[in-house]
Amino acid sequence: MNLCKTEATISRSGADILRVLFETLVLIHHLFPTQTALGSHISTILGPMAVSGFLLLSGYGVGMNYKRKGELYLNTLIKSRIPRTYGLIVFTNVCYLLLFFLTGKSFPSFFALLTSVLNAPIVSGSVTLSNWLYFLSDLMIYYLLFWLFMQLFEHRRDRLLHTAKTLLMFAISVACVLCLINITTGSTRYLRGCLAFPIGIFIAHYDGELIKILSKYKYLIAGVLFIVALALSIAFIDQRFLFEYVINVMFSLSIVVLAFGFNPQNKWIKVASRHVIIVYLSHELFFKLLKYHRPDLSSYLIMLVTVACAILFAVLWRKVLDEYKEKVLSALLIGWVNTHAFFMGLKPKLLQSYAKLKPIVLGKINELIEAYNDF
Repeated sequence: MNLCKTEATISRSGADILRVLFETLVLIHHLFPTQTALGSHISTILGPMAVSGFLLLSGYGVGMNYKRKGELYLNTLIKSRIPRTYGLIVFTNVCYLLLFFLTGKSFPSFFALLTSVLNAPIVSGSVTLSNWLYFLSDLMIYYLLFWLFMQLFEHRRDRLLHTAKTLLMFAISVACVLCLINITTGSTRYLRGCLAFPIGIFIAHYDGELIKILSKYKYLIAGVLFIVALALSIAFIDQRFLFEYVINVMFSLSIVVLAFGFNPQNKWIKVASRHVIIVYLSHELFFKLLKYHRPDLSSYLIMLVTVACAILFAVLWRKVLDEYKEKVLSALLIGWVNTHAFFMGLKPKLLQSYAKLKPIVLGKINELIEAYNDF
């Protein structure tokens, strides 16, 4: 791993390392059986820290993409990325129907099933199929708010900065409202790590200035952030809202700052990063299936088997996408063109239509596949 000059606060290879690291923290938080008060406290820190880390990367990525592509990126965000994220949520919920039925559960009505799959459990009997899918739902909301505020500040000189400020104020307001609700009702609702996404946009906006500062004071800044976060986590051990909104962001920021300047040229890190989202979305399925069907297994064995299954599934899934997508797509396109030609009488234009459609649709499929890297 080499420390070298960088043209971005978070380089592409640095982001790959951070994705793998934050996903590792997620797996530890979800799967590792804590048996002591200290272990439980550490686990309480790791989950919010990982979510904040992913949101920091996402906010930074959104901000940098806008700086590079401008209005074109905003159009892509609203027309492609947000619908794509929701499509991924629905697809994941369809897969989690398997877990729902294999654990002996059922829906009282078709509408309960439908709203559960659509991630809108608003009718009686609808359920949350995946408890750990909330991150993508929150991320889709952040994308939408980013787009809305960017439209609101369309004619402002510092459009990105105004959006970041407004998003941060909005996130703080939501966090305060939820805290008040929790205090008055005894509920435990949190919008985990909501401050991290706008902070990521701030980092993107001040990217050039931060590069100069971090080049000189990287270790000092990372150390201060870590020590303050650690002190707060010890002093306010029972204040969960601090862990959900403040301490987690400080810990993840310290890691991001520490990663500044590292630009490893290692293909395995890049490969691992490409599999992070699939591991994230699938590990709950294997974990809960094992706990339901093999409760006799030790917690540590369930953890190891879950991680192994999630990684193997991610590798196989990616292999299928990479190697067979064009064959499957070609077969579907041929079927679509033939059907269209049959009903519309366009047989003479069949090959011409196919030749035009194939590269366009292949491009869209490639965009969808690359979405698995978007956290």
